[in-house]
Amino acid sequence: MQIDLNISPCPNDTFIFAPLILGFITDCPFTVKASFHDVQTLNKMVLGGTQGLTKISFGVLNQIPKSFKLLQSGGAMGYGCGPLLLSHSTNLTDADIYLPGENTTASFLFKFWAKKNNWNGQIKYGYFDKLYDDLLLAKSVQQAVLIHECRFLYQKDQLNLIVDLGAFWEEETQSPIPLGAIVSNLSADINWEYWIKKSIQYSQSHRDIIMPFIKQHAQFPDEEVIQKHIDTYVNDFSVDFGDDGKKAIANFLSLQKF
Repeated sequence: MQIDLNISPCPNDTFIFAPLILGFITDCPFTVKASFHDVQTLNKMVLGGTQGLTKISFGVLNQIPKSFKLLQSGGAMGYGCGPLLLSHSTNLTDADIYLPGENTTASFLFKFWAKKNNWNGQIKYGYFDKLYDDLLLAKSVQQAVLIHECRFLYQKDQLNLIVDLGAFWEEETQSPIPLGAIVSNLSADINWEYWIKKSIQYSQSHRDIIMPFIKQHAQFPDEEVIQKHIDTYVNDFSVDFGDDGKKAIANFLSLQKF
């Protein structure tokens, strides 16, 4: 039995799923055909009813078809891992702010901050894999909300942190940041969470074996950046959201109605 797995090329996703993709979990009852996409593309795929296990932003969870089930394993949630509003200036300017996809959690968290701070400027959207290098660093845009590895790169690239949107969320809600999750519209006869947990355990014990695969797909293949990314975004919530995670998700979904 072969299943489709649709995830981002970011190190946390490839770390979590590499053993399943590469066939290292020898007793697994299925094989995996993986495809890698920007998170906004993944959101659109699920909205269109794509088949398989798919990574989505929590920002789109309220809109996805009811045929999908939210899995409790394989996602991204935590503290100190939220999106950052970065700029070439040392202050927020009147320039447009670019967000990494309309349905992303990062976009919601920016709008959450903007409403609380009475910011009414212009918003535009770009794709994460283009937004940092091709637009912000190229100075085609003045300021943008960035996610993932950019947390570990912006100071070296002489950008300024205007707002840590994750820290703002934590202060306002006293809860971890729900970034992304795996959803499934596959058969419930297989315990998908069990196999995801087993894949995470394998990766945790065999980092050296899976690192070439992670570097192959990473937008920023620097190994130090990759290690920081994994250490930040793969945690206990990745194994199981648990009660604290479920409360954070419920809070997030309720606040989307503001």
